[in-house]
Amino acid sequence: MKRSILFRFHKNPELCKDRLRLLKELNPEVNIYGLGENINRSEELKEAGLEDIHVIDDKDSEWKWMNGDLAVRDWFKNKGKNRDFDMLHVVEWDLLLAAPLDEICGHISKGSLGLSGLKPIDEAENYGWSWITGEYRDEWRKLREWVESQTGYSGESFGCIFPGCCLPRSFLEEYSDLDVPAYSNDEVRVPLIAEALGYKLERTGLYPEWGQTSINRYFNATGDLIHPEKIRGELEKTGGRRAFHPVRDRIGKDKLMDWRI
Repeated sequence: MKRSILFRFHKNPELCKDRLRLLKELNPEVNIYGLGENINRSEELKEAGLEDIHVIDDKDSEWKWMNGDLAVRDWFKNKGKNRDFDMLHVVEWDLLLAAPLDEICGHISKGSLGLSGLKPIDEAENYGWSWITGEYRDEWRKLREWVESQTGYSGESFGCIFPGCCLPRSFLEEYSDLDVPAYSNDEVRVPLIAEALGYKLERTGLYPEWGQTSINRYFNATGDLIHPEKIRGELEKTGGRRAFHPVRDRIGKDKLMDWRI
């Protein structure tokens, strides 16, 4: 399977360069493309491993945060469709992957989506997931209606968290042909539309269950930062975790490689 990385960023070029160097060290044959902002010194990221950078100028930061799938869709329509890959790995600037993609995501089938934290939507609702309850309940209803009108699908779906998702090329081709509305957010839309299009959803294993302290201390989508010493402890452990989010401390490539067993 030919893999490519889409590296999403919006600030902190020095940290981004560290992450890119690590990704390239661990995945020397994988092309890395950029999806980000016109931040100061962004061109230096190409020296660290980016092939090119795609910038969406007509949307604000909140839109990009909520609509990662639509940002990826924009990249694919403008650039990605001309790139050679079977599977696209979306890697955020604060997602630390300390092992090759083949090791972390090798279990994801070529034509399937790899998503983290997959949870049946009724369980997510009982959990009180804000993207389908409260102020977003009406948007969730509108999204289901839109999907049914476009595809005829009215079955159940899943919620997920977006960091580290694996998107097959065929899905991106079909997704880019749809005029996907910005109802709710990416973590709701992608699983639903993928199932409506007939794709299998597979678990990345990066975030096995919601709300568990034993998982959140290493990987979460709530903004609780992961400390370098926790990362070191896992990397020095046989069979330890190799993916962490969010990590915003600078940890040099050489130091991380030394920590790895």
